[in-house]
Parts: sequence; C-alpha cells; structure tokens
Amino acid sequence: KNSMATFVELWNERRIFLNCICEASKTADQRREKEYNAVVKLQSWYRGCRVRAYIRYLNECATTIQTAYRGHYWRRKYRQRLNEHLKYLRKKHYDEMAILIQKTWRGYYVRRYIHNYYAQKQYFEALKDKNEIVRNQLHEHKERITTEQLNREESLQKLIRA
Repeated sequence: KNSMATFVELWNERRIFLNCICEASKTADQRREKEYNAVVKLQSWYRGCRVRAYIRYLNECATTIQTAYRGHYWRRKYRQRLNEHLKYLRKKHYDEMAILIQKTWRGYYVRRYIHNYYAQKQYFEALKDKNEIVRNQLHEHKERITTEQLNREESLQKLIRA
C-alpha cells in the first residue's frame, strides 16, 4: 500500500482512535484511585509487619537485657548475703573462742590468786587443827561440868544421909 493511502485511512479512523484513548484514560482514572487505595493498603500492611517485627525484636532485646541485669543483680545480692553470713559465722566463731579464752583465763586467775589451792589446803589444815582444839576444849568443859554435877550430887547425898 501506499503511504498516503495509509495516512488517509488513519486520518478517517482518528476519531475512533481518540475515543478509544479517551475511554482508556477514563478507565485508567477510575482504576487509578482503586489501585492507589490498594497500594496504600499493601504499603500500610507491609509497614505494619515491619514495625511489629521491629517491636518484637526490641522486646526480645529488652528481655535479654533484663535477664542479664536480673542475673547480675541477684548474683550480687547472693554474694552480699553470703558475705554477711560468713561474717556472722566468723564473728560467732571468734566470740566462742573469746569466751573459751576468757573462761580459761578466769579459771586460771581464780585458782592462782583467789582460790589458791595450796593456800586453801593450808587454810583447811589450820581449820582442822583449830576444830580439833575446840572439840578437845568442849570435851574437857563437858567433863568438868559432868564431874562438878556428880560432885554436887554426891555432896547432896552425903548431906541427906548425914
């Protein structure tokens, strides 16, 4: 075909072509808003998924940090309590040892200076001797009194007989 004939043919069909373009443009305009809304919805869904994933990640990170901190905190607390308990046990041990030392010293001091065994033994020997002397004196006194009473009774009986 001839190029001029093609041009004329296209020129006659231009209205149909323009009508098709106008209809396609109107249809595109109508679909554009729907597609735009669909794209916005997809984008918001995608962003929501990303944000939720990021929040989940942050929560996991926070949980990891909290776990580490709580472990550190309670280990430190345990060490403090353990040190306090050991300090208590040491103090209790030292107190018991101090009591033992004091008890031993007091026993030694009392035996050596207050209740000296040898001085006490000597005291008891002296007391024993003194008691023996007092017993002898009491016995002699009793015998004298008994003898005097017998003498009085005999003299009374002699006076009664005479």
